[in-house]
Amino acid sequence: AQFLKAEVLFSYEHTSNYRIADRTHEKLLAEVSEEDFVPYQLPGRIRCDELEEFIKKQKVDIKNRDGKTALQKYIEPVVPDAQQFVEKLADFVHIEAKLPALEKNYLPAEPIKIPVEQSRKQIIDYLQQVRRSNPTADLAFYTYRDMESCDWEPFIKAAVERNPVSIQMANSMPPEEVYAWLEQMKNISIYDGKRLAQPDEVANYKTGDGLEKAFLLVNVIRQRDPEQDIKITVDNNDVVLKEKSEYRFVSDKGFEKQISIPA
Repeated sequence: AQFLKAEVLFSYEHTSNYRIADRTHEKLLAEVSEEDFVPYQLPGRIRCDELEEFIKKQKVDIKNRDGKTALQKYIEPVVPDAQQFVEKLADFVHIEAKLPALEKNYLPAEPIKIPVEQSRKQIIDYLQQVRRSNPTADLAFYTYRDMESCDWEPFIKAAVERNPVSIQMANSMPPEEVYAWLEQMKNISIYDGKRLAQPDEVANYKTGDGLEKAFLLVNVIRQRDPEQDIKITVDNNDVVLKEKSEYRFVSDKGFEKQISIPA
């Protein structure tokens, strides 16, 4: 038997046509280098195949108490505070739809019309033209992370409130060690142009532009000291993060911006 860390497989998925969570899973595994496999089960980790088998056989349903208890007992040897994890997982996967009231007044928007023969650039240019009159087109650029044409506030809010993986990976490292960890990574963003990755993406793929790394460090600092005011100064290639200490990064994104993240 051979074993592989999940984060390594995620890095392969990013550059592959195959995916972890669909029928192409085996083809993705075939692309993994032999050097990334180990011949022994990795300690302190849950085997995904065994977890999947457990959920299917036990018919685990975390919407009810028995299902939560079963999953909690299964992951307790590996996951700290398993009860809290399961409760948060149940909240995350259970969605209560908030439908609009019947009397809501719908305002028609300009329809989006994209001919199939248009190139990627032509489609982007067209959406730029109609985004003022079409909210869907406007939101597409926020999803696309086009920070040159979008308000930065939603991105910053997500960076410091919706990225738990990077916090977990930083674990108990002091900010100086987190900074050293980031400096060891490649200084290349997974996104082209003026697009930015979120902290968890930087942590998972172990690569990021200097500005993206700065947001990861902010996320860690904020989680540990929510009362700390933080400023990021971006001057083309130079990125300076200031709180109690000062941290410098190098960016290829070409922004000029002053970012204040108050306590």
